[in-house]
Amino acid sequence: MTIRKRRRARRPSDAANIDRLADTPHHGFAGSADADAQRVVALDEDAPAEPERSREEELREERPPHY
Repeated sequence: MTIRKRRRARRPSDAANIDRLADTPHHGFAGSADADAQRVVALDEDAPAEPERSREEELREERPPHY
């Protein structure tokens, strides 16, 4: 059995000068992950506690509006 190379249509990009490396994990996303690692989240200790809800109430609240 021979493996044939698939034929594909090649179309030049309309945005030839765009920097496509910004979205790769080694360039764009890794920097934002490092910034999140250093972020500090301050919680308000005086905030009132949320009322206890049953699992059914939680699921009903998360249900999409069209359901």
